[in-house]
Amino acid sequence: MYPKALENEPQKSYWSYDDCFSDRQLEYIHAFIHKNYSIGMHTHSFYEVNIVLRGAGMHYIENKACPAQARSVFVIPPNVRHGYYQESSLDVYHILIACDFFDRYAQELKNLPGFSILFEIDPYLRSEFDGALFLTMTEEQMEQLEPELLGLLDACEMPYAGREIIKDAKALSIIGALSNFISVDNGGETSALKNRQSRSVVKCMEYIRLHYGDKITVEALAKIAYMSRATFTRNFEDVCKCTPMEYVTAYRIRKAKELISLTDMPITQIAQECGFYDGSHFIKYFIKSEAMSPFQYKKAVSRGGQARREE
Repeated sequence: MYPKALENEPQKSYWSYDDCFSDRQLEYIHAFIHKNYSIGMHTHSFYEVNIVLRGAGMHYIENKACPAQARSVFVIPPNVRHGYYQESSLDVYHILIACDFFDRYAQELKNLPGFSILFEIDPYLRSEFDGALFLTMTEEQMEQLEPELLGLLDACEMPYAGREIIKDAKALSIIGALSNFISVDNGGETSALKNRQSRSVVKCMEYIRLHYGDKITVEALAKIAYMSRATFTRNFEDVCKCTPMEYVTAYRIRKAKELISLTDMPITQIAQECGFYDGSHFIKYFIKSEAMSPFQYKKAVSRGGQARREE
């Protein structure tokens, strides 16, 4: 019988980059296998890809939980509480990915079909509601991926001074394969994508994340989904628990917060970059979402010394 919730990990509930990576310059990737894995709720300042190799248990993310079984894949973004409960011999392959990895390879990753589903949409859905989306590979897909997983483990143990670029290449190959497995265009199906309507909604979510700076309408999204406006809106709300335009606005605010935190761009330019009509339109929605203006948010970030991408 699984617990309804996990307590915080008593030994250590937060891991920083320095806790898990060496002090070598440009180390973005670290991989290892954790056997008989069970851990309380914890967070970290980096991304993590978990692949269940064998055994059974539960993976808890924020206030939700889903089965952890052989070939399950979980992506955990920074500062998201998660943990594992082991039922039987739960062996988990871990890939730790520094946030700067996504900056360095931004263009390559952006062009991977399924990448935004795997790294953004999947974790978002799993942490928001039950019946969540996650990738479970087929036996054939696992066999295809296994040499790359073993190759990354070997690269992590190399005495070679230039091993970091090899680790990056192996990680990119693994991310590319997983993105392809979950890609809607590739016919990828997961627990939340058992019908065409759900797959169409996720495809529109991916479109929003790639084109948030452009003009987006419900009519245009419904056309992408090959549905009427009413049918698309109903299906979108079933999957996301919000309207399509609420989702668009929330994502635009999220990207705006990143730009405010990481750049010195003027607020009016940030508004344009994130798809808002003008500065006043942006400020109105930002205050509604964050209970403070963009200017107040920037001051708060500056005072708090917020780390990159650790929002």
